[in-house]
Amino acid sequence: MRYAWEQFSFCPTCGSEYAAADFHAQSVSWRCAACQYEFYQNSSPAATAVVPSKACPAEIVLLTRTAAPGEGLLGLPGGFLKHHEPPYDGVRREVSEEILIDIDVDRLLESYLVDYRFRGAIVSVLELVFLGKPIETDVRTTRSHEASAVAYYDVRDILHDPSRLAFPEQEQALRRYRDHVGL
Repeated sequence: MRYAWEQFSFCPTCGSEYAAADFHAQSVSWRCAACQYEFYQNSSPAATAVVPSKACPAEIVLLTRTAAPGEGLLGLPGGFLKHHEPPYDGVRREVSEEILIDIDVDRLLESYLVDYRFRGAIVSVLELVFLGKPIETDVRTTRSHEASAVAYYDVRDILHDPSRLAFPEQEQALRRYRDHVGL
C-alpha cells in the first residue's frame, strides 16, 4: 500500500504532468515545473474525545463501530476535521454525530501521528484527542450510523485487552487519560 501522495500524477493548479524531479522528499511536496505551484502533503487533522462518566471517572464512553475499519470493535468517538473547522468545534460535531450527545470540551489530552489506511492508500493523520467534561447521560440505548452500540467501559479493562480497540493508536490516549485521573 502506498501513501496517497504517491499516486498523484498531475498538478492540481495547471494540470501539467509531474516528473520524478518534481517531488521533494524532504518537504513531502510536489513542485510543478510548469507553473511553480508547490503542493505540500501535510497530515490530515482528526479529533477524538475521551468522555468520562461523572459517576465513575474510570469509565469512559466507547462506541462499537458499524463499518470498516474496525467494524465490531470499540473506538473513541471522533473523525476528520472539515476544512477550516476549529478542532474544538470538530470534536463536538463528531461526538454529536457518532454518539448523539453534546459535550463540553475540557482540554487537549493527547496528540499523535497515525498512518491511516483509507480507500487503498495510506494517509498521514494528526489525531488530536480531547478530554470531554464528565457526563451523566445514559448511553446504553444510543445507536447511530457509525455506532451499533455505545456504553461506558472501565479504561483499565480496555488497557488490559487493547485488542478490542478498532484503532490501536487510541491505546496511547487511554493510557494518557488513565494517568491523568490517577488510576
